[in-house]
Amino acid sequence: MASWLRRFGVRLAFFGVLIAGVFATHLTHAKPRLPFVVLGTLDRAFTLAEQDQAPPATKHTLDEVLRIYEAQLLVIGDAASDALDYELARLDRVEPTHRAAALACLQRHLDLARGDLVHATTPEEFREFDATCERLREVRRMLSQRVLADSFDARG
Repeated sequence: MASWLRRFGVRLAFFGVLIAGVFATHLTHAKPRLPFVVLGTLDRAFTLAEQDQAPPATKHTLDEVLRIYEAQLLVIGDAASDALDYELARLDRVEPTHRAAALACLQRHLDLARGDLVHATTPEEFREFDATCERLREVRRMLSQRVLADSFDARG
């Protein structure tokens, strides 16, 4: 019985020294500051929110949001039109097979635009789709003339 108590005492002393050593090294070594920085930032944010010093949330009506999107779409549409003009300017350097494929793709888009034109519900939509169809017809004429010239070149 005495040997059992002695072994238990030694083990208890060993674990006590181990726990004291871990605690002592934990106190003497530098701790990571990240959790404290995050907590400090959250504390400042909550304090600002409580004091109403936080920037007010921007609230838009549906009409304002639609106008913002419309402006963005106009910019995108202008950029696409400029890109189309650039590609049309270098049409002579495009492979004949690519010109024919572009003509087929353009015809498909013209058919879709015509369908949208038929289903336009407002005069503004009608004018927009009509202008789109006219632009696509101009490009189709230009492409078809070039594809026709390519077919004559291939025969001759």
